[in-house]
Amino acid sequence: MFSLLTIFLVLALNGGMKWQPGLIEQHSYKLGEPGIPGSSDYMLRGVMLQGKKLLEVEVLTHRVMSFGAQQGKLESRTITWMDPETFDMQESRLVATMNGAEASYLHAIRQGTTLSVFQKLRGSPDDTRKVDAPGVVIDDNAQNFYIERLPWAAGKEFHWQRYNAAQSRLIPNQAMLDHADADGITVKITTDLGPTIVKMTGKPPVVDTVTINNTEQLKLQNSK
Repeated sequence: MFSLLTIFLVLALNGGMKWQPGLIEQHSYKLGEPGIPGSSDYMLRGVMLQGKKLLEVEVLTHRVMSFGAQQGKLESRTITWMDPETFDMQESRLVATMNGAEASYLHAIRQGTTLSVFQKLRGSPDDTRKVDAPGVVIDDNAQNFYIERLPWAAGKEFHWQRYNAAQSRLIPNQAMLDHADADGITVKITTDLGPTIVKMTGKPPVVDTVTINNTEQLKLQNSK
């Protein structure tokens, strides 16, 4: 028998996939990776592109890297466009700069059952590669928004393929509800890169913390 919390989650999350114009969510996170402090702002919007309704995720990341006595400012901007019903990635663009100079540029676009990825890294030759993508692909930067909208319930599993700009393949994810109480829900995501623990709080739920291999990667600072 479903608990009241589970019933609320199913109703709220099933209704969360519907497209609406303009800004839908905005969250700011502190990055917890040791040695590279920083922050990321995640924005989810409903947009119209070439007459099609799409979801857009924009992520702005600011980091500080130390090289002995010197520091470098690493900044990146990623924009991903997705199917509004499934979150399937249609196109993604990433631009990263180091101290204001462009350091890398990546462009991935869905072409049928493959992703065509163009990569340009400073000091390296341009590279184009194909990635098999026969099913729904969730962009790494959109994953938090995606899992916030899944109908989590005890014993229920979810599977998806995740795209990460640093990988030359899609990463299979398997996820289950780990814990649920009045304070929120905890989800465990398993990949061949290691386990990820995601805690969500609020109603409807918002990703509060992300821990990978026992190291906290993201901590929610602000949400609206």
